[in-house]
Amino acid sequence: MKKRLLALMTILCMLLSIFAVNAGAEPEDGEIILTILHTNDTHGSGIAAASDAMIRFSQIPAMVDSFENVILVDAGDFSAGTVYASLTNGLATINAMRLLNYDAVVLGNHEFTSNRSLFIESLTGEAGDDIVGEPVALVNSNVVGDEQLEALPRYHIVEREGVKVGLFGLTTPSTSITASPAACVGLTFENVCEASRACVEALEEEGADVIICLAHLGYDASDAGEDGITSNAVAENVQGIDVIVDGHAHQSLMGEDAISVGDTLIVSTGTAMANVGYVDIRVDSQTHEVLEKTSSSIAAADAINFFSEDEIVAGYLDEVVAGVDAEAGEVFANISMTLYGGNYTNGETTASIARRGETNANSMMADAKLEAAKEFFAGSEYESLPIVALLCGGSCRSSIAAGDVSYADVMSLFLSGGMGSSGLYVKTTGAVLWETIEWGLSALTGQDSETGEISANGSYHGRFANLAGVSYVYDIRNEPSTPIDYTSDTYKMGGRLVKVTLDDGTEITPDSDLELILCTSSYELSGGDGYYCLAKAQENGLLTEIGTATISSFEATSQYMKKIYEQTGDVYYPLNSGRVSVIGDYDKDSFTSTVTVVDAENAVLGGLDVDFYVNYGEADGPEWLHVGSYTTDASGQFEVSLRNGPQQTRAVARGVESNIQYVDNYAGLINDTLMIAID
Repeated sequence: MKKRLLALMTILCMLLSIFAVNAGAEPEDGEIILTILHTNDTHGSGIAAASDAMIRFSQIPAMVDSFENVILVDAGDFSAGTVYASLTNGLATINAMRLLNYDAVVLGNHEFTSNRSLFIESLTGEAGDDIVGEPVALVNSNVVGDEQLEALPRYHIVEREGVKVGLFGLTTPSTSITASPAACVGLTFENVCEASRACVEALEEEGADVIICLAHLGYDASDAGEDGITSNAVAENVQGIDVIVDGHAHQSLMGEDAISVGDTLIVSTGTAMANVGYVDIRVDSQTHEVLEKTSSSIAAADAINFFSEDEIVAGYLDEVVAGVDAEAGEVFANISMTLYGGNYTNGETTASIARRGETNANSMMADAKLEAAKEFFAGSEYESLPIVALLCGGSCRSSIAAGDVSYADVMSLFLSGGMGSSGLYVKTTGAVLWETIEWGLSALTGQDSETGEISANGSYHGRFANLAGVSYVYDIRNEPSTPIDYTSDTYKMGGRLVKVTLDDGTEITPDSDLELILCTSSYELSGGDGYYCLAKAQENGLLTEIGTATISSFEATSQYMKKIYEQTGDVYYPLNSGRVSVIGDYDKDSFTSTVTVVDAENAVLGGLDVDFYVNYGEADGPEWLHVGSYTTDASGQFEVSLRNGPQQTRAVARGVESNIQYVDNYAGLINDTLMIAID
C-alpha cells in the first residue's frame, strides 16, 4: 500500500512539474504577457547531448512554444569554453543562436579575442558556407574605438502584440583587463551608467514600452555608484529599465533569488546552460504600462524530462559533435579520481573553485606547463635557473571526470581548447615573482570566520595565482594590491603574502634578487587579468623575454598526462598538494555540512539509513574513510562534521552507492547533495 501511495504521489508531482515547467503565466483580461527567455555565460555548453546538468540549444524551441510573446536573448560569453566551441571557432554556438532566431545578444569579455571580428560577422551576417540560420541583432551600447563595433546598433526594438520592447547591451569595462589586451587596443569601454541612460532616453523617444538591458557586468552590492561597472550600479543610477539580463559573474539570480533594485529586476542564469531563465512581464493591453515582472527558470534536470529537441537544431548540433568527437575523441588515459577545476555544482551551489584556491586540475595543468618549460631549457644557458609556472584560476575552465580521458577532455580544460602557446618564458627576479603572486590575490575579498569560505570579486577573481614550482602562504586579512582594476598612477602593492618558497626549499622575499624563469603568457605579460606589474618590471629592466614554448597548452598538458599514465597507469593528483595556504580569522579544524540525499528523480529521501564516506585525496592515493552512520530527517538531510578543504563524499544505503560529490568549504561548497538510485 505504501509503495502504491508513493508511486501515485510521484506521478502527481511529475504532472505538477510538467505543468509548472511548460505552462506560461495566463494573462488577465486587459493584459498582455511578454516572456523574456534568457541565457548567459554558456561558454560553449549546450552543444553536446542534453543532460540533467546541461540544457541543449535544441531544447529551446520547445521552451519558446510553451509561452506567448517570447523575446529570446543572451548576455554574452558564448563563444568559447568547450571543445565543441573551440574547434569550431565559436561557430557551433553562433549557428545555434541563428537557428533559434535569438532576438538580441551582447558581447561578453571572452568574445574580445583575435576572433572578435569573426564572431561579429558570423552573428550578424547572411548565411553562407559555414553559417546557417538567420542574422542575430548584436547590440553594443558602450564600446567604441573600432569601426566594426561602432557599426553595431546601440539598441534594437522588437514588437509583440503591439508592445514595443527595446533592448540594449553593455560589456563590462573590466574587459580591458580580463580579455586579451591585444584585442582591446584602441577600444574605450564607456561608463555603463551614462551609456545606459543615453539608450533609455533614445528608446523612450522611439516609443519603447518595455526596456531590457543585456548586461555582461555581474552583480556586486559593494559597487553601486555612478562610476560602478555592475548591473546593480546601472539599476541604482538609471531610471526606466524594466529588466536587466545579467552575465559575467556566473550568478544564479532567478525566481526568489532575482534581485529588484527600485523598479528594475536583475536576473541571471549562472553558467554552462545549467538553466534557462524566463521573466514574465504583465503589460496593460491598452496603455502598455508594465504591471508586474516575475522571474523563474527551467533547470536542466527538468528540461531533460519535459522538453523534446527540435529536429533541425539537433541535427546541426549532432553534426558538430560527431565531427569534433572524430577529431578529438581518442582515449589515451584512464584516471582513478576526478581532476576538479572550473565551476563545480553541488546541489544548489555553484562555485568557481579554481579562482579561490588550489584544485588538482589546476595543479596538474600548471605542472604540465612547468614540465614543458624544463624540456625547453634543457641543455641551455638557463638550465640551472629555477623555473616557476603561473596558471591563473580563470585558465582552468572545467573538470575531467574519473574514467577514460580523451583529447577532447583535455581541450575542455582550456577556454579556447589550449590552442595557444604553452608559455612565454621570461627571466626575472624573486621580487617580481613576489609582486606577481601578490597581485593574484588582489580579487579576494575576505574569509567567513564561521565556515571558512573565501569570497572574491567575481569580475576579477580569474587572476587568482595557481603555480607550479613554488608554494606560498598568504594572510587574507591584510591589504590587497590596489586598485583592483589597476591604474598605474594609483597602484600600490598589497601586503597579503607571508611566505613564498621554491620547490627546492629556497625562500623568496619581497626584495629578492634571485634570478629565475617565470613561465607566463603573452596575455599576462601585456596586462591580462591586470598583471601590469610584469610589464612594469620589463620596462624597469627586471624582466627579459628569453623564449616562447614551441608547443601549445593542449599539447603540453596531454603529453604530460600521457607520460604519467604510461609510468603509473593513472594520472592521480591529490586534491590539495599544499601549494596555497591561507591565514585568516577562521580558526576551526572542521566545518558543519548539511547533507541532502535524493533519489534519481531528485525527490528527497527521508527516514533513510545511510553510511557516509569521505576521500581526502591525499598524496599517497585515494582512501575512502567511513565518517559515520546517519538517518535522514523528513527533508532527507543530516549534518556531519568535515575536515577543512577539498574532499570527495559519497553515501551508501540499502547496498546502493550514491554518486560522488566534491566539497570544499574554502571554495564555498559547504553543503552536499548526494543521489542514491533506490526505489
